[in-house]
Amino acid sequence: MAYVRITRPMDFAILDKTIRIKTKTAILLIDPSESLKQDADVGLFLSGKGEHKNSRFNINGPGDYEISGVKVASVSLGDSLFYLIEADNLKLGVGRMSSILKNQDKIPGNNVSIVDLDVEPSMSSILVAEPSVVILYGQRVEDAQKSMGKEIEIVNKYSTTYEKLPGETQTILFK
Repeated sequence: MAYVRITRPMDFAILDKTIRIKTKTAILLIDPSESLKQDADVGLFLSGKGEHKNSRFNINGPGDYEISGVKVASVSLGDSLFYLIEADNLKLGVGRMSSILKNQDKIPGNNVSIVDLDVEPSMSSILVAEPSVVILYGQRVEDAQKSMGKEIEIVNKYSTTYEKLPGETQTILFK
């Protein structure tokens, strides 16, 4: 009898202006609004300020954390935080475009880059981390769509596993 290992994908979604990351063992929210009723294991705040009442744990400062089997490293990049998240054999880099532009040399390699477009997007700055998938969201997502030349659809969710990462960088726009 042969056994087939079923790998549950990591799910990414946008809920209003909040990114939800669902791993096998945890739910993480990036910059959850106070009005968001979504329960989560971890609330992550790029500004370094904030608290989400429906999160078991909030991270709003630099440090190394492990919550529900998910490793989170947070570093200060000027006026905001950058997160490196490790879960389900994937490495995620999460940060603001303005911080990435000023600190390209400090951005660690990752499989999936999740970038809040608070300023004009620069794909060359994001691609320094050599991600397989780039998820862009925020106030300048339409600018990113126009500047990329090819038609890229704006969606509200995406799923992947390490085994299903694309060979060429794939860009996803969330709104």
